[in-house]
Amino acid sequence: KNSEWFGRLINDSAFQRLMQCVEKDREYIVHGGGNDSSERFIEPTIFDFGSNMDLFRGSEAMQDELFGPLIPIYRYNDLDEEVIHFINSGAKPLALYCFTADDDVSERVLRLTSSGGAVVNDVVVHLGNPNLPFGGVGESGMGNYHGKFSYDTFSHQKAVVKRGYRIDPSQRYPPYSDMDQAILEGGMKPYIGHYYCLITDTLTDRKNIAIAAMATYILRNMIKSKL
Repeated sequence: KNSEWFGRLINDSAFQRLMQCVEKDREYIVHGGGNDSSERFIEPTIFDFGSNMDLFRGSEAMQDELFGPLIPIYRYNDLDEEVIHFINSGAKPLALYCFTADDDVSERVLRLTSSGGAVVNDVVVHLGNPNLPFGGVGESGMGNYHGKFSYDTFSHQKAVVKRGYRIDPSQRYPPYSDMDQAILEGGMKPYIGHYYCLITDTLTDRKNIAIAAMATYILRNMIKSKL
């Protein structure tokens, strides 16, 4: 409490909100619980609900975002059935923190859950990195900010398609003969569509036409010089 480095709650409302958690679940406190309303100070407090998921889920501390020095603990046995299921059964969190020495565990948690951000073996540090986007998902927020991510969030990314005018196969338009349908079905295959777009883009791009003309001219002169 006497340390100048330990923060206080920002206002009386925040202090009273967290003290309600402390008082309602006081019997499960295994560390901390001390407080001073005159300074809006709450000691770092740990609640241990053992392996009782109903108690943990129903505790006052688990009903809303805390933004304070309270840590409710649940002792799990099965990562998938208890931890990951619990995370995915509620609103998507603004941040997810996973503490583990097992890379397989952290990768599984990151892959099978959704959150605004995530940190392995630390907390909050992603917020201080200007090169990482910060934001939520769903109820925890939409969009990101930090650096260019802030600009992108408030910018509309307009989709624009430009087609050339030289190549426009008649098979695009009805009525469709059997041959037309066969050609269209072939064009719907991803690899054929890809190469079709590549070829048409190349042939309708004036820059490419100029390069091809220049290469033809150089090649012709080289052949003439050898003759």
